[in-house]
Amino acid sequence: MWYTASLLLCNYRTKEDLPEGWQGDLPLGWRKCIDDYFSKKEEPNREDSAREERSAVERFCRFVSARGVAELTACEYAHFLDYLAWRRREGTTKRRLMQQGQRLANFLRYLWQSAGRNGDPLQGEDLREDLDWLDDWYEEIILLVQANSEEDALARARQHAQELVHGLQREARPGTAWKLAGITQTCELPDPKWYDGMEVFWRFLTPKEGQALARTASKQAPHLVP
Repeated sequence: MWYTASLLLCNYRTKEDLPEGWQGDLPLGWRKCIDDYFSKKEEPNREDSAREERSAVERFCRFVSARGVAELTACEYAHFLDYLAWRRREGTTKRRLMQQGQRLANFLRYLWQSAGRNGDPLQGEDLREDLDWLDDWYEEIILLVQANSEEDALARARQHAQELVHGLQREARPGTAWKLAGITQTCELPDPKWYDGMEVFWRFLTPKEGQALARTASKQAPHLVP
């Protein structure tokens, strides 16, 4: 007998330890760069807001230094996202991350301008959309499984899932890992005759689930979205 098995795989961020003492003093040149940035800011800030923004900028600079960035003007958007991902793992809310991200994006632009680098360091990326990808994200895979019973199909699906996880883990981005989040459904196929266009799996989605899948499809394969 043939069954479909719907696997839900999860890609999650692992907790990374930063080098001991990473929150120490910044190099003199870096501090001067930060001082210059805040001295040239045009928009007035309340004292508490300005203090918070400066603290966020200094924390970002210490973070990228601990990550091995030798020159502050060499910071890239990838370092920026890496920092926001670390803050997210530390428990910062998305709303607060968005506020900090917008401020840090302005600082990153200033770094590029002061170094004479052309273009925008964000490279046209949507910060709000990228923040959504800082959380765990999921991949649903539907397999065909040949088995003697539903219980047997479930066992074989778990075996295939572990093989998929091992394969994905070999190509995982640094600081991330894969795991099987669950097998959401197994379904026996009543007709053993295959034909073009045959439905092998179907499910109903809530509006929120459908919109989330549509956004993912648009981001990963925009040429396939009508």
